[in-house]
Amino acid sequence: MTQGQGDALHFYPPDHPVSGAARALIIKGGITWDDVSPGSQQDILSGVGQAFAEAERLFLFRLTDALTPYEPLDQLFAIEKSHVAEAKKATKTIDPEPKSVGPTVGSVAEHYLKAHKPSWAPKTFKSREVRIGYLVDFLGAKKILSSVTAADVRAFSEGLLKFRNRNTSHVGKCFLEKQTDNVAHRISDTGSLESQKRQGYF
Repeated sequence: MTQGQGDALHFYPPDHPVSGAARALIIKGGITWDDVSPGSQQDILSGVGQAFAEAERLFLFRLTDALTPYEPLDQLFAIEKSHVAEAKKATKTIDPEPKSVGPTVGSVAEHYLKAHKPSWAPKTFKSREVRIGYLVDFLGAKKILSSVTAADVRAFSEGLLKFRNRNTSHVGKCFLEKQTDNVAHRISDTGSLESQKRQGYF
């Protein structure tokens, strides 16, 4: 029993919260406080007092950091360093930013075309299907719709104006392959494209 343990009875009188908690623990064991020897009472009070102090440190730590594993300062409650390291490593693997959730560009496009197909003429449906296909190809079918930005839309519009005309060779099927930096080989009806964009086709 250390000097600090020997002073425990003096520091924790019967009406002290630490003393009350220590006595409650003894009662749970089926004995009374008076059945415990003075030396054991000192040890119990000292241990409970240390637990109270460590709990307060933990509370203050969690006020500013809710995730980092807590390392007890009191060696009575210390855990192996390897366990702490593993816990910290696991914490760092958590994605700090929540991932976007919701319908994808591909699923929304599919639903849109399916919903309007009955009211569109076959030729109109085919035309809209191709145009919307460009958008899906550009953004990516699996991209979450809510994550699409104004910059994405601007980039798509600029890409449309770079489309090759149908008379040039090597016209690819994907959105990127349909573009060219050669102005002479681009579609000439840019006004039609702009009109279609304003109508919401792109």
